[in-house]
Amino acid sequence: MNNKFNRRTILQVAGASMALPWLETFAANEAANTPKRAAFLYMPNGVNGDMWSPKKKGRNYDLSPTLAPLGKYKDQVSVFSNLQHKGTKESSNSDPHRVGTTNLLSGARARRTTGKDMKCGKTVDQVMAQKWGKNTFLPSIELSTSQPYVGVSNHGYTELYGAFISWANDTTPIPREIYPRQAFDRLFLKRDRKGLSKNAMDLFKDQTKKLQKTVGREDKPRLEEYLTTLHELEQRIKRNSENSKPLPFDVKKNRPAEGKPDTFLKHFDMHLDIIALAFQSGRTQVASMMFGNALIGFDFSPVVDGARGSFHAISHHAGDKKKLDVYHKINRYHVGLYTKLLKRLDSMQEGNGSVLDNTLVFLGSSMRDGNGHKPVNLPILLGGGKKVMKLGEHKVSTKGTPLCNLFTTMLTACDIPTSSFGDSTGLFKDMLL
Repeated sequence: MNNKFNRRTILQVAGASMALPWLETFAANEAANTPKRAAFLYMPNGVNGDMWSPKKKGRNYDLSPTLAPLGKYKDQVSVFSNLQHKGTKESSNSDPHRVGTTNLLSGARARRTTGKDMKCGKTVDQVMAQKWGKNTFLPSIELSTSQPYVGVSNHGYTELYGAFISWANDTTPIPREIYPRQAFDRLFLKRDRKGLSKNAMDLFKDQTKKLQKTVGREDKPRLEEYLTTLHELEQRIKRNSENSKPLPFDVKKNRPAEGKPDTFLKHFDMHLDIIALAFQSGRTQVASMMFGNALIGFDFSPVVDGARGSFHAISHHAGDKKKLDVYHKINRYHVGLYTKLLKRLDSMQEGNGSVLDNTLVFLGSSMRDGNGHKPVNLPILLGGGKKVMKLGEHKVSTKGTPLCNLFTTMLTACDIPTSSFGDSTGLFKDMLL
């Protein structure tokens, strides 16, 4: 292999490009430090708090019923209690559904507006993206499963706040890729002028054949697995695009806008796989994904017994035991999706470890409980990244501790020295390596 090849080597054909995973063949040319990464996942409508929090604190914490899907990853995931944004009141008048969603990753105050003059604050993921973006094909990728709502809440805030968790600055929320095909295209695919897609594997067929003959014996199965996974994901996306209702061709962007997958459950899986492949191939180091907008009313009955109807309505349980049970099962499903991403990243070799070892994976919601709407003691998980931070505990802080203290700690651990971020008051120094 040409000794100029390294982690950022890409295959290029007619304007399309494909990055490669970590390979032993390139190891001699790798920098001493592997890239650090971060994914931020958002789950709407809060949680059943009684079923969420572990009873024990510290490193020997127990897995609560909702956190049970973490399984063997428990030692790589920290559960946080008593974090919130500074100054948040116990009441729901701050509109935690919408405002709490849009400021979840910044702690900034959202402007009360019904129109286009939205204002909040730069989010932690975008601080990372702006620092690392010069080294990657995309500074970051933002994903969601839902179109933004249009309207005004009864608290006087635009509904649009409930559709964005990533902000480039205090006036610019970042658009999300909703359609898996378009997200995949941004990473790997080329379109012709008529908007017809060309399969990524077909484009790179000759180059990948040559590459497979050149890499070392230990890399052949690793490269084959990567190419197979990429091909299978592309075919899944293609099949679902064909089975869903197509949207008009986007002339300005020179691409058709295929419809969403026929179920939101498939949508979740595809987006998570896109994040994993984007990290493995080095196309980006930062990703965010929303499991639906604030107040989303998905019907989880295909995967949760008794969940027929709106998820948002179920979160308004009013103390009903049956609704509370279904509520926690939906929360557990979200934790299962989170664990799926951990597992996927853990399966991807990188140096003497895995991609997960250098990746922080965050999961959070904008309120504690969907019935009370209180934006306090937020349900927060942070996992992976054992070469980045000390994780694997139930960390119980003083009530009212700023969530931004965690973000400041994450930035510092990711070699982005930060004395403060948002409304932070300090660091969790014991979490730094």
